[in-house]
Amino acid sequence: MHSGLVVIWLQLVLEFISASEQCQKFIADPSWIWRSKFLNGYTLQYLERSNDVMCAMECLRRVDCKSFNFYKNNRMCVLNTESHLSQPKSWTTAEDDNVVYSLINPWSKKMVDNCAKHNCTSGQVCYSFWNSFRCLKDAEKGTPSFQDMVKRHHQSHRANEMDY
Repeated sequence: MHSGLVVIWLQLVLEFISASEQCQKFIADPSWIWRSKFLNGYTLQYLERSNDVMCAMECLRRVDCKSFNFYKNNRMCVLNTESHLSQPKSWTTAEDDNVVYSLINPWSKKMVDNCAKHNCTSGQVCYSFWNSFRCLKDAEKGTPSFQDMVKRHHQSHRANEMDY
């Protein structure tokens, strides 16, 4: 069990490094990214992520995700089931520049490696492995994703090691 979590953790680290190195190739046309705008009321999932590129990657891994809001101050990624094009009345202007909104279509699917051509269905999320991918049930709305649970497990494990 422990070695399985280590493998998953390593995969996440490699995915992050790969994304960081490659992000210049994959970043959407800046005209599709709006600062101080967000879509209100069509939340698919809340995730803690480090930046808008990682948020875009999470969206690309889900067929239900059409856009995302990224809140910089608390690193909160909000995946949306709709976009400002389908729900223009829900497209809202923020009072500050803490939030970034983007459609998912302009982002390159190459960002998610083996998940670029995934066939996951509604309610699933694609996880990329070395030469394949897997579709797993997505976390329920408002609950931590599988990756967030793994991250918290490792943080907790490291904290326990420091106690000794």
